[in-house]
Amino acid sequence: MNIADIITEYGNYYRDGGQNVQRLLRRPYISSQTEALFGLLPTDDTSYQMAQTRLSRILQPFQKGWTPLGTLTATPILLQQFPFKVDLEETPDQLEATWLGFLADNNLDRAQWPFVRYLVEEHVYSQMDEDYEPERNLFR
Repeated sequence: MNIADIITEYGNYYRDGGQNVQRLLRRPYISSQTEALFGLLPTDDTSYQMAQTRLSRILQPFQKGWTPLGTLTATPILLQQFPFKVDLEETPDQLEATWLGFLADNNLDRAQWPFVRYLVEEHVYSQMDEDYEPERNLFR
C-alpha cells in the first residue's frame, strides 16, 4: 500500500476531521456479466468440451443455375477450470498516523480493524469480479 500522497498532502499524523468511509473515493469496477448470461453447469471435471458451429455467407444475388455457397464449420472450445485464490498483503499499521487513521483501531485485533472490512468489501470482491473477465478490461 502506498500512502505517500496522503502523508504529503495531509501530514504524517492523525487528526479526527470527521473523515469516514464515505469520503474515500474508489475507481469504478466493471461488474461481471458472464454469470448473468449463462447458467451454472455443475461438474466434477476440470475441463468442459464443446464446439462452436458457424455457417458462412449463403445469401447471393439471383442467377440461373445451381451455385451453392456457404460452408458449415465447427471450432472446438475447451473451457478449463482452475481453482482461484487471492494473495493480498497490506500493512494497515502505517495508516494509524495518517488522515486514514480512522481505518485503524488499537483496541481491536488487527483482523477486526475497519480497514480490513473496507478493503474486502469495497475493493477485493469487485477486483475479483473484474479479474474474472479480463477481456472486458481492454480499455483501461
